[in-house]
Amino acid sequence: MKTRLLVSVLIVSGVLQARLTAAQIIVIGEDRRASASAFVSSGKDFDQEQHSEVAPDAGPFDVSLFADAAITDANASASASQISVIATSFLRAEGTATGVAEVFVEDATAYGASQSNVAIRFVLAQPAAFSLVGFIEGEANATMTVQLSRPFETVAWYSATDERIDLNQDGALEADTYDLNVTCSAVAAVFSPGAAQQGTGRYDVLMALGQSTDAPVLAAPSVRAFPNPFRESTRLTIPDGTREVRIVDARGRLVRTLSASSTVLFDGRDAGGRPLASGVYWVTLIGAEDPQAVKLVRLR
Repeated sequence: MKTRLLVSVLIVSGVLQARLTAAQIIVIGEDRRASASAFVSSGKDFDQEQHSEVAPDAGPFDVSLFADAAITDANASASASQISVIATSFLRAEGTATGVAEVFVEDATAYGASQSNVAIRFVLAQPAAFSLVGFIEGEANATMTVQLSRPFETVAWYSATDERIDLNQDGALEADTYDLNVTCSAVAAVFSPGAAQQGTGRYDVLMALGQSTDAPVLAAPSVRAFPNPFRESTRLTIPDGTREVRIVDARGRLVRTLSASSTVLFDGRDAGGRPLASGVYWVTLIGAEDPQAVKLVRLR
């Protein structure tokens, strides 16, 4: 595993500024991977397919895999995806894992399994504030966990089975070595006729760093969003002098521009009227005295 200092935090029209670069993530090891495997058998008849991919370095990783196996007596499929980015002041990953299996006669077997996992070890040379936001969602036969830890101490831990768990945690990190692990796996195994079995896991996780203060990371006192996280809409309270309100996604892409007023209702849609996916977005202000961005978390 290579030691590597990665690209700096996203700059969006000069608005998401260098306040976050006071503390930097130095990656000393990472393992990001996705896999999908399907297997079916009955007597001497069988079929199988499997695919896997591992991030070749610490750069952006974007993968989508699908495996399918089918015979007369059974079928199975699995899919896995991951989009992950490592930068000096944030780590972000989203993905899915799904397995489906069904058999039609006795003594047949069907197995569909997938994984989309993230493991990053990093060093902080100085204390930092952190913000951990997003969600994990696991349906039947899926395992979902998020863990942020240092040696002999768990900083944050989330686990979801047959439920959705929202992540919204702020805190402080000392100078030390840390591990961020996101586990997403789904397994469907069937050995007798009956209803198809399915497992599905989803996640969207962002960990961002800021200065070592008690203030929430990526939060501007002059901007308020309620509710936040939100599902259908959120109301933004905007400071005087703002000429324009921009909604930016986690990759730095402008998705919506809103007219400025003392309060702005954001309906969670992009410029084309399409509902935005679950995840983390930023509100940036044009013309305000303090253009610092504020984070929004969309839940669906």
